Amino acid sequence: MVTKVIVPQKGLSDESCVIQEWKKKEGDRVEKGEIICEVETNKAVFEVEAPASGIILKILHQEGEEVPVLDVIAIIGEPGEEYQHLLEKKETRETGKPQESKIIQETATQDEQEDSGSAKKISGIKISPRAQKIAIENNLDISIIKGSGPDGRIIERDIKKALLIETPPVKREKRSGIYQEIPVKGIRKIIAERMFQSLQSTAQLTLHSSFQAKRLLDYRDRLKDSPEESSYRDININHLIMFGIIKALRKYPEMNSHYQDGRIIQFKEIHLGFAVDTKEGLKVPVVHQAEQYSLEEFAQKVQQLTQQCIDRSIRPDDLEGGTFTVTNMGNLGIELFTPILNVPQTGILGIGCKQIRPVITANSVEFTSFIGLSLTFDHRVMDGAPAGRFLAQVITILENFGYQPHQKP
Repeated sequence: MVTKVIVPQKGLSDESCVIQEWKKKEGDRVEKGEIICEVETNKAVFEVEAPASGIILKILHQEGEEVPVLDVIAIIGEPGEEYQHLLEKKETRETGKPQESKIIQETATQDEQEDSGSAKKISGIKISPRAQKIAIENNLDISIIKGSGPDGRIIERDIKKALLIETPPVKREKRSGIYQEIPVKGIRKIIAERMFQSLQSTAQLTLHSSFQAKRLLDYRDRLKDSPEESSYRDININHLIMFGIIKALRKYPEMNSHYQDGRIIQFKEIHLGFAVDTKEGLKVPVVHQAEQYSLEEFAQKVQQLTQQCIDRSIRPDDLEGGTFTVTNMGNLGIELFTPILNVPQTGILGIGCKQIRPVITANSVEFTSFIGLSLTFDHRVMDGAPAGRFLAQVITILENFGYQPHQKP
């Protein structure tokens, strides 16, 4: 009996994925539960297991191709078993007209199905409005694309598939010298699209400031002196700053919000996202209901999610639902920068590196540590003054850190 290998929907908002690597090839025998390929959503990379034991009779999508979730990517069976009926068009008893096979029907996304009655003809080519829009935005010649929709219509996934066709890096020579063309694909392409969309669809403004970090650094030193068996020894400056930000968000809930469809959605719970640099690119895991954690619990959760991002075991649901984001570039020596909003969130706070500056006291000039902060916010949601007050609240909390900091925010 032949079995379909279907891309599972890991996250509720996942619509498609890109096949990163096939671990098996056609003709290989696999056992049920064995890893046969890796796929990448717009949030994470995960493995696809064989749903049954047998031979991989057919691989339907190659590495680099974008595939809708719940689509069939391979067929497993025994040698000689017939599977063509899953791939070919068949006639209906009622009309005798060709009908898309179930496997083809399953690949259509909801948006494509909604477009089924509104295809347009461009120079004799049938194409859905959504596919046409993407093709125009990417300056793509649709005459070379074979449509997979009804009656050969070009639909969204055909355009995206054409844009994801991998070509090897090519070295060329210009007057300025030899250069290399590198195709943008996978998670790099997803990040590029998201950042561009964020800047296009929001009114972003960034405020820069800094706080005196002496008390925070002293507190961190005291934690290092905790008993060896204590988990407080693993708490770092980033954990302390994020914990302080949670406290500030409790006082300024308007910053803990989304802007969607002309409405401001203000959340009672704080779902704090934080940027993690991985080999595959930027990932933003989320500590859900962060206000319910003690400092020790919060630091452990952040460490756990960070490691899961690095070893690619993070659950897609742990990369969703953030209401505010923190990003830290201090370890790279960056003093101040301009974080880009993680839409539809209202705010994102960037953390810079430690700097030594002179401070005038009553009797002398002292040198003390400062850490830079960069707050980007959506000006559609709030004006500069309330955003500035939120940033000032963060600074006040961090400059006075050390008084009962273990308590939940």
